[in-house]
Amino acid sequence: MFYFKVLNTSGKITQVSISEIQEEEGCTIITTEDRRYYSNWNLYKYINGDFEIITNPLEIDAEYLIKENYRKKEVDGCSYFEKIRAKLVIEYNSGIKTAADIIDIEIRLESVTLKLKAGDWMTASFVMTNTSVDGSLDQDLYDEILNYINDYITNNY
Repeated sequence: MFYFKVLNTSGKITQVSISEIQEEEGCTIITTEDRRYYSNWNLYKYINGDFEIITNPLEIDAEYLIKENYRKKEVDGCSYFEKIRAKLVIEYNSGIKTAADIIDIEIRLESVTLKLKAGDWMTASFVMTNTSVDGSLDQDLYDEILNYINDYITNNY
C-alpha cells in the first residue's frame, strides 16, 4: 500500500513518504522528510491500481509508518557502517592498523554491522554490548561505536 498527496490547485499526484501526522488547532499536519503539509492537501492511498481518498489522515495504518521509519534507519545504518569502514581504511593507509587488524575488527563486528544495515539499531546495541573488547577491537573503538549507536537510539526512537 502506497500513500500519495494531491495538491488541490493542480491535481497532480506525487508520492509522499509520511513521517508524522498530528492535529494542531483543528488542522491536520502531515510531516514528510522535507516539509509540512496542512489539511488543504488531499491524501490518497493506492490499492490494486486504484486511488482511494483518505478522509481522515489519522487512519493511515501504523504498519506503513513503521516500514517507512525502518527504511530511514536502514539508510542511517548503512551510512554509519560506511563511516566506520572509512575510518578503518584511513587508519590502514596511515599505518596505524594492519590488514589483519581490520579483518579482525570486521569479523568481531559482523553481527553488529548486519543489524545496523537492517535498521535494527536497538538490536545492534544489544549485540555490541555482548561483543568482547579483544584482539584488534580496542576499548576506544568499541566505546565510539557503542556510544554512537546508543545516541542514535536516544535521538530516533
